[in-house]
Amino acid sequence: MVKKELVMIKIKDLVEYPNNTKEHTPEQIQAIRDSIISLEDLDPIQIDEDNVILCGHGRRSAWYQIDSTGEKEVEALRYIGLEDGVKKAWRIANNKIPMMTGFDLEKLGKEFNLLEDTDFFNDTGFTIKEISELWDKKESTTELIEQDKTSVVEHTCPECGNTWEEEFKKSRKRE
Repeated sequence: MVKKELVMIKIKDLVEYPNNTKEHTPEQIQAIRDSIISLEDLDPIQIDEDNVILCGHGRRSAWYQIDSTGEKEVEALRYIGLEDGVKKAWRIANNKIPMMTGFDLEKLGKEFNLLEDTDFFNDTGFTIKEISELWDKKESTTELIEQDKTSVVEHTCPECGNTWEEEFKKSRKRE
């Protein structure tokens, strides 16, 4: 049975998973850092029983920008008893699954309207330019939602080196 517990742990005691597949740009780390400072750390780093990060490598890097000594204690959600396969799959799934969707532009625009006069407007990860472009969109949200979205992913077999492309087609309709 898997046990989980919320713990306080020094940044320097969080162990990076050496095969972490998610890339973090300096801009993303800065955005995470800014979010932690202004919105608090509402998303604890997830670790296993050996303090190896399951999810939160970017947050660990952002914390180091806040406290370069690594002495600060941060919240972490520790999972005890996960199988190695589950750990590996969760690291990938936690990053990939959120990338499979977009935003409801109508609702997103409304949320930005409500945030506009607050101290949190700039803490969403969106740039002012992106928000302005969202507000300036000439195309209606309904038309955007009904458009078919197609993406092509190239795969390479790690054993034989053969490559192939796979096409994904997503279509959303609003009722």
